[in-house]
Amino acid sequence: TDLSSEDCNLLQLSLDLIQSCPPSVAEALAKAADVTGREAIDLAVPEIKKALQSRLLFLGRYELFKDHAIHKSATCVVMKAYDEHAEEDYREQFKKFADSSTNRITKDDFQSTLLTLGVTLDATLFDEKFAHWDADHSNTITEDEYIKFCKEQLDNNQRHEVVFKFMKNKDQFDREIDARKKNELDSKFVVGVNYKYDSTDEVFLSALNQANLGEYKFAVVMPCADRNLDTIFRSERAKFSSGVLPPEMIHALKGDDLKTFETYFADVMKSNPELWDKIQPKVFKKGRKYVVKTFLTTSIADSKGDPIEQPRSHSPLPYQ
Repeated sequence: TDLSSEDCNLLQLSLDLIQSCPPSVAEALAKAADVTGREAIDLAVPEIKKALQSRLLFLGRYELFKDHAIHKSATCVVMKAYDEHAEEDYREQFKKFADSSTNRITKDDFQSTLLTLGVTLDATLFDEKFAHWDADHSNTITEDEYIKFCKEQLDNNQRHEVVFKFMKNKDQFDREIDARKKNELDSKFVVGVNYKYDSTDEVFLSALNQANLGEYKFAVVMPCADRNLDTIFRSERAKFSSGVLPPEMIHALKGDDLKTFETYFADVMKSNPELWDKIQPKVFKKGRKYVVKTFLTTSIADSKGDPIEQPRSHSPLPYQ
């Protein structure tokens, strides 16, 4: 709807106020609620909402869980965040997947798209689900249908969560990027990188200082995996489960590595085919072979006498 001259002036005055007021005032404006409890930022016109987000969110986009770090070490900190602009990414994805002549994704192409997104369905289940996703029954997926699919299936109709890994050292940052890029690791198994930021980005550095994270000059933004290794280990101990792994848990086999790996697990290969099927090397692009860093374990007693598992000597293995 076209705005009148008076409305345009009022909108501009509001934008100027939001940009110039102290952060505490911007936050108060955003969180002002009506009688039903709905906050102003959720009811505002797009221009006002974006202006408020630019003042309140990290990089104008992310709401960091700063008080609940997932992991912290001497050189990095990992924390979750809500990505308030995820829909923009979904729309960009749609443009990449859609047929440019029709601005739609065909049914066959959408099945391939699901694999790219890490969603695997058998043919029967895909047909059942597609009938729901294809709301206009055109046998294609429109942009709005794709956005709805992403919000339902990827976000469970919740705010989109991502994970930030903030790092102090450039070499650690470079390893995060290179491990994925050089080894062409599949995002179905290894957490990918949505965005990366470094010390050459003045906007990023300013946002770090405002968030009291100035000691970290590098960061990657990754999808929020449903479960991390620590969660899996603590809840399931001896059982195998699914999870998305960090790249440092993946080893690319080179030279005699395959022979060394198979020698180490020779007894498993003979006596436990089901286990071997889970841990044996997987072949990916260009015939490259990868393994998840896995160890045979032995049970020992801790200081309280309770049994715990620890890796046996891993000297014969091609990784540490």
